[in-house]
Amino acid sequence: YLRFPVRFLDEDGRDRCIAELRRLGISASPSYPGAVNDIPEVRAGLREEETRLPGGRILTKRIVTLPTHPYVRRDDLVTMVDVIRQVCT
Repeated sequence: YLRFPVRFLDEDGRDRCIAELRRLGISASPSYPGAVNDIPEVRAGLREEETRLPGGRILTKRIVTLPTHPYVRRDDLVTMVDVIRQVCT
């Protein structure tokens, strides 16, 4: 896997985490720009009740994905854990 998802309690915590990790040189990012049921090509094939599912929208506002590729150093892992602890406590 190239990315590891971490779910935060709210969008503000996620945004603070991403900003701090990026400031420290770690390429953290939100997972997706939006929910799958909001993609026009997908939405066209959904039943009406499926277009109103809020879970995907909520989740996309709370997830950070962290790098796990072979170039991630041990120091990077420590930094990621430290930043997440600071944001979550």
